[in-house]
Amino acid sequence: MKYIITGGAGFIGCNIARELVRQKKQAKSRTDQWSSTRIIILDNLSTGKMENIADLKNDVEFIEGDIRNLELLEKIFKGADFVLHQAALGSVPRSVEDPINTHENNATGTLNVLIAARDNKVKRVIFASSSSVYGGATKGKNKERSKPDPLSPYAASKLMCENYMTIFNNIFNLETVILRYFNVYGPYQSPDSEYAAVIPLFIKAASNNQPPKIFGDGNQSRSFTFVEDVVSANLAACHTPKADEKIMNIGGNRITSINKIWKIITKIMNTEIKPKYAPARTGEIYHSAADISRAKKYLDYKPRYGIKEGLEKTLEWYINKI
Repeated sequence: MKYIITGGAGFIGCNIARELVRQKKQAKSRTDQWSSTRIIILDNLSTGKMENIADLKNDVEFIEGDIRNLELLEKIFKGADFVLHQAALGSVPRSVEDPINTHENNATGTLNVLIAARDNKVKRVIFASSSSVYGGATKGKNKERSKPDPLSPYAASKLMCENYMTIFNNIFNLETVILRYFNVYGPYQSPDSEYAAVIPLFIKAASNNQPPKIFGDGNQSRSFTFVEDVVSANLAACHTPKADEKIMNIGGNRITSINKIWKIITKIMNTEIKPKYAPARTGEIYHSAADISRAKKYLDYKPRYGIKEGLEKTLEWYINKI
């Protein structure tokens, strides 16, 4: 088998690659399909980092390239079975500042991925979408049948990608699976960008004995999802026949506020620091909760990590890293 991971040097992509390598190594003593598996990482390193995959250099093939380069994709996708499409320009605030670049990387780049996959008869494309497509109107848990209401250029670009996925499935018979991620966190998530996610920023602040900045009142709630659960969902989406053409939420098993996340982190690290509060940011959602019943049905998806367990593993990785 041949797996392509776009954005494979990024946070989620490198975790997917690491699990594929682990499974391939386990299969070395067997004569199954894993023994001849090829794992190819494509990344332009605009947000991904080579250090994220340094330990995988003997087990994967790395290609520095951009999904906006259709000619390159046509070459790389030859003989591919699965494309795990993680490449994107993330961050709601960044998309508000630079909507054109967000669109070109996400929407145009995804269209190129689909064209190359169609032309090379790839078995299935797994797309990393986002809970941001729901917007902030839903009071309860977001269900896939809920009407999308994107509030930012980033969310709009992800919804456009989803539409392209469905169209290519219907018109060109290209198997596609759409996974809507809910606030993923875990090892290899960088705290160093100005657009970094809240959990790595909190961990960095606590490690430096500094107060974090919380935008809004901190009572915003999320279905925070540990990255290993997201990896499991992606690999299940590759190999489960009934997942074809499905849109599925991939979230954690508990809804947690931003304030609560900070309290858990400080408790684990045995420190007491009061956060600083700032005005809420444009385009951000107040409540975001995942209904994961569809993923349970079609992928047998069962989140293994609660928020405390996930944060403990994340903190362990971060502390060992520094």
